[in-house]
Amino acid sequence: MHCTEGTPANTGDGGPIDGVTDAAFAESCKACHGDETSPAPPRSLDGSTETTAIGVGAHRSHLTANPSWHKRVECDDCHQVPESTGSEGHIDGDNIAEVVFSQRASIGGLSPSWDRTTCSNAYCHGASLGGGSVPSPIWTTVDESQIQCDSCHGFPPLAPHPASSDCGQCHPNIQAGSQIFLEPDSHINGTLELRKGSTCDSCHGSDGIAAPPNDLAGNTARSFQGVGAHRQHGGTSDWHREISCTSCHVVPVDVDAPTHIDGDGQAEVRFDLLNPNGDYTTNNATCSNLYCHSNARGQNDDMVFTDETALNCTSCHAMDGGQGGLSGPHGRHFQAGFDCYDCHFTVAGGGSNISGPELHIDGNRDVSFYQGGTWDAAQKRCSNLACHNNRTW
Repeated sequence: MHCTEGTPANTGDGGPIDGVTDAAFAESCKACHGDETSPAPPRSLDGSTETTAIGVGAHRSHLTANPSWHKRVECDDCHQVPESTGSEGHIDGDNIAEVVFSQRASIGGLSPSWDRTTCSNAYCHGASLGGGSVPSPIWTTVDESQIQCDSCHGFPPLAPHPASSDCGQCHPNIQAGSQIFLEPDSHINGTLELRKGSTCDSCHGSDGIAAPPNDLAGNTARSFQGVGAHRQHGGTSDWHREISCTSCHVVPVDVDAPTHIDGDGQAEVRFDLLNPNGDYTTNNATCSNLYCHSNARGQNDDMVFTDETALNCTSCHAMDGGQGGLSGPHGRHFQAGFDCYDCHFTVAGGGSNISGPELHIDGNRDVSFYQGGTWDAAQKRCSNLACHNNRTW
């Protein structure tokens, strides 16, 4: 029973019982339950002091004045606390304390319940998270077996949470590399605390690189959609420009940016202006209508993101100038023995080599003649050539 005047009573371990005065506490609460240090049992109404008694149970475990790992649980999180001894519903003759959960226990739209043995479907014990070994703890089991990290949620939590148990990488209230809570009040407080400025590879990628592997579930094989060809796109290449994360995703400015960690475990694909008609289908991991994997004459090619087939020149454009191949008289030039580098010297080397990877698949058609000459892109006309007279392509 909580009164509202006087000096707060001391719990015995440094913290006051909120709203309970020394005088009122001494004269009322401890006369029926609790003791000089706390209104919470032990002792229960029938005098029991063992935690195996339902009237005692885990009261003191919840009401610890200075918890080391969670926000303190108050009496009114589980009971309608009377303003005085004679408050309606307080002493009602059944010697049973009615459990009325607070909004805190219902966070996430939950409907917590108490069956006089277990608390079920409560936010406080991870009902909204999944993966916990004891989401419905037994009230009279007070041996710490139900308050381990994996009691309330997986350790690590279930996907889409990253497959890492180093909580401090992303959560500032936990010491990195341990399960020591630096700010206990920020645990089980209804708010997801994320570290500002966390590096991307804390959750996906590795070794300072944001792109998987690893994906959020810890997978490393390209056959997993979360891994796929990420590394084959990003970073330096000997045959194509570096394809940045922003080419396919809206990159968050911080870890808690809107739509970044949205609970579905799916990375939204948003193609850049080089692929204005590009589309990604999740159920078959297919990119469609892409410039990047096309013959450069239309955004009309598809590519399966998890396909591990090695690519070559003909993967994207035919080398014979035929139907579906390259533009204009490319075919006649190939048949006459010309190589790509004769007309695309800054991009192509001899054979199937690329001499200027930063210019390949960059949205431009780079025409530069190995033996000299000029190209008028507007007129599509070659001039001053060593190989033949001026020609319109």
